[in-house]
Amino acid sequence: MITIQEVLIVFLVGSFFGWAFETIRTWIVNKKFTNKGFLRGIYLPVYGFGAIIVLLISYLEINLFYRILLFLVSITLLEFIGGIIFLKKGIKLWDYDWRYNYKGIISVYSSFLWIILALIFYFFIFPDFKIISNFLFEYKIIKVFILLIYLTICIDFVTRIRKLKHLFPQTFQSS
Repeated sequence: MITIQEVLIVFLVGSFFGWAFETIRTWIVNKKFTNKGFLRGIYLPVYGFGAIIVLLISYLEINLFYRILLFLVSITLLEFIGGIIFLKKGIKLWDYDWRYNYKGIISVYSSFLWIILALIFYFFIFPDFKIISNFLFEYKIIKVFILLIYLTICIDFVTRIRKLKHLFPQTFQSS
């Protein structure tokens, strides 16, 4: 059974590694540092949510074909919903400008990449993930550290929304 510790850890790890992946990829392509994403910290929550989806699917007792299909559909759907939400606010956080894409927010290439990353997690990380997350939560200092990271992410999110409040007027209306 999945635990809250696993969800908390996989979200943070996925968010950080997603940020690192995007930062390195952008640096290689554009030859300059760019902090990708809506938030300002060293995390990209869309990758964290994707990691949670992969974790949940990894627990299912299904054959590999259906697992791959679920990875593909669910992570692509997450990327699509996230992309549409920000596009409606006039923010384009990513742009798949190569062939076989939809509005630049999902593409065949990116969906294939998500399957590869999900399978790497499933075969190489998932088998020991419960042991690792349980081990980490045995130490109070690590629990405090994780809490501080989540607090930082929340503050970052609220700060960004307030700076862009003209994009979210219904959030800031007085009653």
